[in-house]
Amino acid sequence: MRLFDEYGRRIPLPWMRVYSQISRRYFQLNQPIIDFSDVYRRTVKYLGLGDLPFSDQHFKKKCEDLLQGLHEDGEISDIAKGVRVPFLCPPLPSDTKRGEELVKLAVAVERSFKDRFLEYEFYNRVEPQFLAGDNVVLAVDSRYERFEEARRQGVVVGWYFPNCLSEYDLASQRSQMATLPIFHGHFVLSGGVETATALIGCPDLLMNRDAYPHHLCLSALQDIDERFFYSFEAYGLNLVFNRRSNVLTPKVAQLSEQFAGGLTVFTSWE
Repeated sequence: MRLFDEYGRRIPLPWMRVYSQISRRYFQLNQPIIDFSDVYRRTVKYLGLGDLPFSDQHFKKKCEDLLQGLHEDGEISDIAKGVRVPFLCPPLPSDTKRGEELVKLAVAVERSFKDRFLEYEFYNRVEPQFLAGDNVVLAVDSRYERFEEARRQGVVVGWYFPNCLSEYDLASQRSQMATLPIFHGHFVLSGGVETATALIGCPDLLMNRDAYPHHLCLSALQDIDERFFYSFEAYGLNLVFNRRSNVLTPKVAQLSEQFAGGLTVFTSWE
């Protein structure tokens, strides 16, 4: 059974709450040109990783092998027809707070974006107090704990598919994970770290001069106040890190054609 369409979008099941069963693709992302050496260089530079125990060519091979594994899996192979970005994530110290790491990652995203696009701006719309302490938790059913566990063992690399859950509401982005295969345990709903590192490596991901791009929801993360969620988005040709309301009316959650959740496939660098 095909789980993704010819554009790499997750095919909604009847119970999933989506803006449209078949997208009109009004909001779109362009596929960035993938230069593994540049992604590697930018990530090391802007995250201050120093000397890593593997090269940019090893990073490229790990990502290509992972992508080949996806192509060989009939159920999920069509996800690779969509936009995809390789990423490199640093290890996760055991005492790291998710929100506080997001603060640091947003700074690194800004530096990489401004280095590439001097004429445009990066805006951080998230007040630091919202990300303090334990204010950011994992969403139930996201599988993101698998990603965090891998990072506790060392560097993680992989692919971020930023808009394969386009037009899904947040609840459906999370609950649909139960219908996806495990893919060796390394197939999770996208969160903040790989979204940010993907943007560090490919700062032009949300740059589209011909169509409006999606808002990239960090759906594996949940604000302690469930009325809000986090996203990276374009404002004109500028880049924004935002904390958005998920409330349409007091008892109805947002459902937007512009919102997109992502899926992440990853592996350790060894």
